[in-house]
Amino acid sequence: MSSPRGGRTSATAAARQLKAFRDADLFDPNRPPSIDIYPTGNANTIDYLQRVVDGDVQLYLWRPDKDEVIEMFGNPDTADVIMSFMPGTNTTMDSFYTATATTGITALTRWEVENADPRIQAAGFVVKQGVFPQLGGNIFATGPQNNDMAEELGAKYADFAAGIHVITPGTPVVSVEHSFGSSVGGVAETQDAGFHTRITLSGIGMTSDYGPSLDTDHYAMRSPNDILDQLHVKETQIFNWGYQHAPTPENGFTELDSGIPGTPAWAQIGKVISPPIAIGDLASGLDHHNQIISGDISENRVVMKQIQAFLTGATQ
Repeated sequence: MSSPRGGRTSATAAARQLKAFRDADLFDPNRPPSIDIYPTGNANTIDYLQRVVDGDVQLYLWRPDKDEVIEMFGNPDTADVIMSFMPGTNTTMDSFYTATATTGITALTRWEVENADPRIQAAGFVVKQGVFPQLGGNIFATGPQNNDMAEELGAKYADFAAGIHVITPGTPVVSVEHSFGSSVGGVAETQDAGFHTRITLSGIGMTSDYGPSLDTDHYAMRSPNDILDQLHVKETQIFNWGYQHAPTPENGFTELDSGIPGTPAWAQIGKVISPPIAIGDLASGLDHHNQIISGDISENRVVMKQIQAFLTGATQ
């Protein structure tokens, strides 16, 4: 299978890095997974690079020194539609290294490409072009509410989309964005990314300078008790803190049912005991916030089938 420009170079770089790790005896299977800017020879990194060499993983971009990786599914050269997935908070290089065919950050995109409507061919990308916000450490400087990272990552995302349009002119790009990723998608859209459709999954929202494109369709899905709604972190922005525009009908987004349930009965009881928010409800809301990007059809059927339908519709 042919690869669009960038993929072969990145695969070669991965093979060279794998060889360098082994030649220098840098591989330490007991080293914990790395979230450093440059990957060390831990087991997850080595396993991932070996999967690239074996052809199990396709890389469009791999620049670990810049904390950048773009994984690719299918063949964009022949695809009728392209899904581009922008992940959210806590995404690291290790998020890619540990993902499998059915779990982790790439599973949803893989499923959509491999299970596309038989009348079309789909390709997909999972995009990470820099450091993402983290809930650990200094949350004020590097947490998801600091929107400086959204501006930087959004500009890169717009450039990535522009490159895809050059490589595959006329092929519609459907941007699927999770949590913090919706702010990145909003910046990219404002900078003329040319998305056919944007789909936010438990999206945190867009910054105050967001300018929607009239040529882009907008949809939003989340669970009824999503943790972002419980914490009331949306539609609030003070300078570089927060996001003014939520993915709601008021901002041009059509809201769709995610099929994910709301607060379970056991958490509702907790609300009565400790109003207005129970710890159990927050835990449930966080689970549902992440469940919405699952690649397991048994727990995320509505979302997965809805994206499948949007990919098909973009070709018509």
